[in-house]
Amino acid sequence: MSVPPLLLGRDAEVEQLVLAFDRCRVGRRGHVVVVHGPTGAGVSAVVQSLRSELARRGLPHDWWAGECTRGADIAYEAIAALLRDAPGGAQAWLDEAASVASVLGDAASVAMLTGLARRVSDAARDSPLVLAIDGVDAADASTLRLLGALPNLLADAPVLVVLAGRTGGAGEPPCSSIVQVDGVSEMALGPLPPDAIADIVRAASAGVGTAFDDQRVAAIVTIAAGRPALAAQLATVSDPLLPLGSVLDTCGSDAAALVAAVELAGGTVTLDAVRVALGATRRAVAAVAARGVLEPHQVADRPGPAVTGGWWAEAARSALGAAGVATVAAAIAPVVEGSGVPGAWRYAAAAWAAAGEPARASAAHERASAEALAAHALATAGDELRQAIRVGGADRLDALGQRAAELSLGGGDWEEADRLASAVLPRLARDRVDERVSLFVVQYRARFFAGVGDADDALDAALAEPPAGSAARADALVLDAFRMVLDDPASAIARAVEAMAIGDALADEAVRATSLGALGLAEAVRGDADRSERAFDDALRAADASGDPVVAARVAGNHVYALWRAGRPLDVERRARHELDRLDAAGVPWLGDQLALSRAVALFTLGRLGEVPAAIDRARATAVTADARALLDLLDAEHAILRGELDRAEASIASVGAMTCADDPTIVSELAMCRAALADARGDAVGALDLVRVGLASVGAEDDLARARLAVVGLRAAQQAGVAFDEVAAPHPKGAEVAALVAEFEALRDGSDAAWARAQVAWDAVPGPVGAWRCRLDAALRAGEVDAIAELAAQARAMGADGLAARADVAWRAAGGRRPPRRVEGPLTERELEVLELVARGFTNRAVGEALAISHRTVAVHVDRCLTKLGASNRSGAVHEARRLGLLP
Repeated sequence: MSVPPLLLGRDAEVEQLVLAFDRCRVGRRGHVVVVHGPTGAGVSAVVQSLRSELARRGLPHDWWAGECTRGADIAYEAIAALLRDAPGGAQAWLDEAASVASVLGDAASVAMLTGLARRVSDAARDSPLVLAIDGVDAADASTLRLLGALPNLLADAPVLVVLAGRTGGAGEPPCSSIVQVDGVSEMALGPLPPDAIADIVRAASAGVGTAFDDQRVAAIVTIAAGRPALAAQLATVSDPLLPLGSVLDTCGSDAAALVAAVELAGGTVTLDAVRVALGATRRAVAAVAARGVLEPHQVADRPGPAVTGGWWAEAARSALGAAGVATVAAAIAPVVEGSGVPGAWRYAAAAWAAAGEPARASAAHERASAEALAAHALATAGDELRQAIRVGGADRLDALGQRAAELSLGGGDWEEADRLASAVLPRLARDRVDERVSLFVVQYRARFFAGVGDADDALDAALAEPPAGSAARADALVLDAFRMVLDDPASAIARAVEAMAIGDALADEAVRATSLGALGLAEAVRGDADRSERAFDDALRAADASGDPVVAARVAGNHVYALWRAGRPLDVERRARHELDRLDAAGVPWLGDQLALSRAVALFTLGRLGEVPAAIDRARATAVTADARALLDLLDAEHAILRGELDRAEASIASVGAMTCADDPTIVSELAMCRAALADARGDAVGALDLVRVGLASVGAEDDLARARLAVVGLRAAQQAGVAFDEVAAPHPKGAEVAALVAEFEALRDGSDAAWARAQVAWDAVPGPVGAWRCRLDAALRAGEVDAIAELAAQARAMGADGLAARADVAWRAAGGRRPPRRVEGPLTERELEVLELVARGFTNRAVGEALAISHRTVAVHVDRCLTKLGASNRSGAVHEARRLGLLP
């Protein structure tokens, strides 16, 4: 369908946005588009034209709009503005956010994100959404971090997010970090050709009843330099032939200074206050206002005006020159400082910098950081403190560097946290031990979270400092205990006990809680469940007494991991779900990243495969560390193997293998297991065996669970390949799952009916349906029980494990089965129905894949399942049968 030129010169861009919306609507998948261009390129007009065009085409949708502005009256104002358009208003949500804002440093951002997620999900069930956020070049660091969560948050909702703003100085998009995320595309608006600009000028001038001759049109085309919004603006002023600087000159000698001062003040002071500060005349103010150069500020509680477009501010600065701008900045900066308006300190800092006063600019940035911290915008607080250091130089690095590093770590900027810690450490005297240890710990955490390979060097440096009975020393000891727990749990216990002694001496419940949590985990890995549970009971009590929810969440995460190590997936799922609900209720779900990961693993182990994708998505929305993201990708790979989606599994495994955290002990064992399982699923027994041997050589000696899992896969592969396998699963099994794996290993090795019976009883005690299924299949294969194999195939399909079912089908035929495996009746899965709906509309497999953001090979698998479940021989037959059953309209 062609689009009439509703927006002259930008019809192609509007059409691209319409198509993006349609893909979101049809595929029920979220997508983010970042639209940007230089000042005057018409970015805002393109976004607004999308709204008009969707209405003209009759495409049902809801339109929620927000705008970012520098120096906003509240943090995350763009998100708040979005929700004000939500059905029922946003006041209850704003009250909810305020109620948790005083509890945790970054709780406000989480409350904003939680509120947005809940309302978007509710609204998207009724109608596709467009979330349009303008001015993202003005967003502070905390708002950008929040916006960066949108792609994952909206992955399964029919939502198009359009982020609009000005292109950065180096030509980069205004939110370059977001553009790197999957599910995000970029639309850069370049200059329009002269003919298009001329059409815009004629249309705009006709709209105000003015007819321009060719000479005047050509003059405006030259001044606009390809920027349609600037061309339209010039076409409506009284004398469009004058360049912008000349237009300001006609307003009086004070006009350029007024415009520059208003831009620097950011609406924090009234126009009259600006006039007085500059000593400007009232005539100049009236003339500038008459030209439409200024407009009322769009943010609540802003007493002053804003400059209508960035080109006017550029013209004013050009007219004044560097010296003139410095004079204006020096006059307006004190007025801005004294305004008392939220966000004013950021503007004051910029003004002092423009005035050539770095010391005062640095002090203003420090005040802006404190203001952001009070508003719970942790990322912005760190950004402002870094600006204070950048402007203020070495002395400010000494005074603020450690705090800036800690804020950067808390705000999720691992690279800046590491850089600052590395810059401050050489400047610290050797006797400032506590500060040095704290900075080494910041460095370790930043590198560990980012998955940088040399993280251990920083922690080793912290431990090499002279021992001191401080909380910083205890923190380093606890981190060291976690680092060595899988390879040397006895040494981990010693570290935890040492840290606990410091906590007792300091009467610091937070230190005691984290130390006891490390002790409990080490005892669990060593196999002493009673000691582990007692340590965690004490740790949870100490965490509650500390009143620190971050500490409480960490201890709960350690406890859940210990339960998983003990082979208690039911307890893991229950405990993790309880803690996640508690964190959600408190508005701080980001603290539950490890809990969410553990719950997803538990659901997989329990065979609740239909719940696993949602659990993985929930965990990915809060995962902040590289190892957590890697483990989620590996879990997704295991899930894909069970479903028979081997190409997707291979891609996930390859992505983890390329990560710098792939050498982490926890990742090593899971990666080895996934690689071997994939080779086994593809029928490559020799390859699976080689990968098992590599895995066994790399996992920790005390990691009995990983060794047992690898040993079972290895022995099965060795028997299929007809070669020897001399490994032992585990001499002293710890935990129900390890015991079941050892029993299965012994049954595979011995082959007796009694051994297989013992293995099946052991699996029943886990519980672990997937592991039990594999055990029963091996037993049925060795006994040649054709009917039992057919029943196992049906069970696998009912569980959603089509890959296992296909394996059973092959085994069934090899065992002598002569009738087709039983077809599973019942409705299609949600994904299968999505695929079939697009097939019914005539989409090819590749087109379906593009609409749903999956590979065409995966689409083919879904189509084959639809044919099987519906008893159809071709695609048309499947569509017909689905319509007959009422599954499709």
